[in-house]
Amino acid sequence: MTRNDYSSGLVSNPGLLQAVVLEASARYSNFVIASQNNPQNPAYNQHEEVINQGSEIEALKRINLGASGKEAELKYVDPSSGSWVTIPIDSAELAASGLVKLNIISNSRRETTQRFNLVTIAQNTRLRLSEVKAAMLEALRVKGLSPVASELEKTDWFGNKASPTDGQISDYQPYQSEPTPANPIQEKNTGVRTRDSE
Repeated sequence: MTRNDYSSGLVSNPGLLQAVVLEASARYSNFVIASQNNPQNPAYNQHEEVINQGSEIEALKRINLGASGKEAELKYVDPSSGSWVTIPIDSAELAASGLVKLNIISNSRRETTQRFNLVTIAQNTRLRLSEVKAAMLEALRVKGLSPVASELEKTDWFGNKASPTDGQISDYQPYQSEPTPANPIQEKNTGVRTRDSE
């Protein structure tokens, strides 16, 4: 997960986190270019480092909010139900998201940008988690906790109950655009907001 390829050019052996950051950096670079070319955008015709500074300030706000003990919420539409789901984000996780954002901005300054498929990254993550889960289940059984191991074994990575043979890794469904529930709460930029802002 945290392996890093420190090559100054194209990265050939990134860990899962580095691959996500590099993909996000490529997308962020595209966002900067689009902002510079949009007359309706406040960043129109601004130098990229001016835009980067604004993004870094937003990232530092997340870090400072987390450092001061503030929590946040992430809202998203659950594809299985079509309804909004709110996940609380601990103050340390909020600060971590700010550090990741700074990493994304920093990587956007590389001369070469690289694209990574998020579906592949998710599949590889679940594959590794499955290997860890198998070892954990065996350890639970050795400790005499077979009922706990059996219960965990019946749940796949989407939280669905399944038979032990079906409960390892679910296949991805064909991509479908997610429905937007009525009266969604409009989030600024990141979709992350602190509870104090409500």
